[in-house]
Amino acid sequence: MLSSAACRYKCICAILFLSLFAFCFKAYAQFGEVCGIMEPRDSTNWGIGAIKWEKATNIKGYSDKAQTIMIIGVPGSVEIQRADVVYVGHYGNTFLKVFETRGSSYKVLINSIDGGLWIDANELKSKGLAFYTYASILFNDKTPSSLGVNLFKSCLNLRAEPSRKGKLIKCISKNVNENAFHKISIQHHKEDWAFIVVQECIADPNNADFGEGCGYKVQNEIRGWTKVIDDKGYPNLWFSFSKY
Repeated sequence: MLSSAACRYKCICAILFLSLFAFCFKAYAQFGEVCGIMEPRDSTNWGIGAIKWEKATNIKGYSDKAQTIMIIGVPGSVEIQRADVVYVGHYGNTFLKVFETRGSSYKVLINSIDGGLWIDANELKSKGLAFYTYASILFNDKTPSSLGVNLFKSCLNLRAEPSRKGKLIKCISKNVNENAFHKISIQHHKEDWAFIVVQECIADPNNADFGEGCGYKVQNEIRGWTKVIDDKGYPNLWFSFSKY
């Protein structure tokens, strides 16, 4: 156990409480995409996957740098940085990014704590939590379906087959404004590739296809295969974010 290791090496067994609540309220004010339009916002390191985070659940971890046990989830003195979390559809559906594994432990919060924090798999299991790859999050029928391109410096290739050798249909750019945008849904997948539907939309005040206050219409629809997860595990598609 982490506490035994801390005592065995005569580490400081102080408990530092990390506040996620102030962070969430800050994120609530800063983020929120209109009518399910996904705009990429996080250009920082996404790591290798994420841990589903329930704000009411406290998690113990261990800091190699401070040789200290820390507890995430109780109001305290250290603010969790935006670069250490990802959202799936809603600010309340929060995941902690995982940047590295060591044995059965996962390294999180590298931007919030000097040296990051290691959380053991048994600790997660005892709290009903688990680690997920970005592929397992995206290829889950229960997750929200409104997706967009999660790239900043390039567009995403749409191909006729699930292969880099497949005929190029179109390169889909990220959404940058609310006048013209795309909405993407995954139909099925093969390994890291997915067959997707891309709806190209334009502003239309007289149309309410996306609900009240969302004056847009679908101008064109294209289908094809795209590599959803890159070779390093980064998600080339991600979910639109809502604060409502």
